[in-house]
Amino acid sequence: MARHQDDEKRDRILQASIKAFQEKGFTTTTMKDIADRAGIAPGSIYTYFQDKEVLFIAAVDTVWKGFYKGLKPIISEALGFEAQLKAMLDYGFQLLLELHPLVQGMYQEPHRLNLFHKNMVKLAKQLAFFFEQSDSARPSLSRMDRRSRMNLMKIWISGMMFTLSSLPANRIHLEITQQRKMILLLLLGTPD
Repeated sequence: MARHQDDEKRDRILQASIKAFQEKGFTTTTMKDIADRAGIAPGSIYTYFQDKEVLFIAAVDTVWKGFYKGLKPIISEALGFEAQLKAMLDYGFQLLLELHPLVQGMYQEPHRLNLFHKNMVKLAKQLAFFFEQSDSARPSLSRMDRRSRMNLMKIWISGMMFTLSSLPANRIHLEITQQRKMILLLLLGTPD
């Protein structure tokens, strides 16, 4: 007889898995770790998620959805180009700093790269549109056609995330600081 699923328990498992993957990464996180965090028996997880891989995919999808939800007000606020750019960078880099082991998990196995790719394309489209709409965008960006601008965004996003995912945790903060400065220098002509 199939077990009954309840949305609150599923969400608890999902949130517990995000925290566990965030702290320990995919490889060292066990289903018991997640169950303990969720306050349930380990076997209960399998009522909602087939295995750790399926749970990881759901966790990553949830994090991306949360990222877009948090990014939306930044993009839609009338802060001015420079303030919006800094707010987007701060928001995105802070999330990458917090979720470093989860991001590493997207890169550990080739079959997980699709978790990154589909969201990278979506983010690149949003950022390309942001730069297209901005009067203050650097001339090099404003002269590009939409497709070229989107391709540049994909290169930047994938490069930044790959670089961060390949570093040990103790070097992430410095790398984020350097990347942020470089982006601001390139787009605003100033590193701060």
